Amino acid sequence: MQRRTRFVATALAAASLLFVAACQGGEKSGAKAGDKGGSAASAKGSGALTAEQAQSVLLTVADLSSGWKLDEDTVIDNGDAKSREFGAAKPESCEAVVDLVDTGRLLTDYKMSRQVVFSDASGGSLMLQDVSGYENAADAERAVTALAATVKACGSFEATYEGKAALAKAEVFDIPALGEQSTGLRVQFKNEEHVVDQDIAVIRVGAVISTVHNNWGEGQRGEKDFDRAIHKVETSLKAIKPTA
Repeated sequence: MQRRTRFVATALAAASLLFVAACQGGEKSGAKAGDKGGSAASAKGSGALTAEQAQSVLLTVADLSSGWKLDEDTVIDNGDAKSREFGAAKPESCEAVVDLVDTGRLLTDYKMSRQVVFSDASGGSLMLQDVSGYENAADAERAVTALAATVKACGSFEATYEGKAALAKAEVFDIPALGEQSTGLRVQFKNEEHVVDQDIAVIRVGAVISTVHNNWGEGQRGEKDFDRAIHKVETSLKAIKPTA
């Protein structure tokens, strides 16, 4: 398992850097739950979400418009803290934003997690999703509430990209009211060479949280596809009725 970074242009062209963690030869995205060491599914014990339920919440190519394909063996988080692409938020209170972009999750103590990544036909944009189950609904609710407050408080802050200084920006991104609780954020990381842009929707039902990331390329925002994806995720979350 190693991280893979894809470039579409330099920062001087104001393009986006597309980033994911790629699994070389491990389980494919959407496969059965495996060890936390980097498979598309990770389990740390029983909780509010089973492997089958997590699988049912993951988006498929059929849920998106034409032009998207599944990036097999690819996840957002490869489970290796040493290979993190983003980090070192200053002030430290903004670290939750960086963690979400880098792992797809709001909390580290998840009980079950699965991730999937799609790329568009041009290769210029990615649609990424995480679905994770936590110990109880109260913890999950607090995490979403805290994230929204953090985004509002942070605005611009210092961070790193691959160990090099970067300017990060975060702002609330309006999305429809989804699930039992939802919030949206728009983030950007920029240094002398690269620009990373993402719109992220966070949707909670019970003790389960799913995040959908629209890592868009230059001139290819994909708003309709993103909206379609998050509504599908809401429907799938409600169908499994997580209550823990």
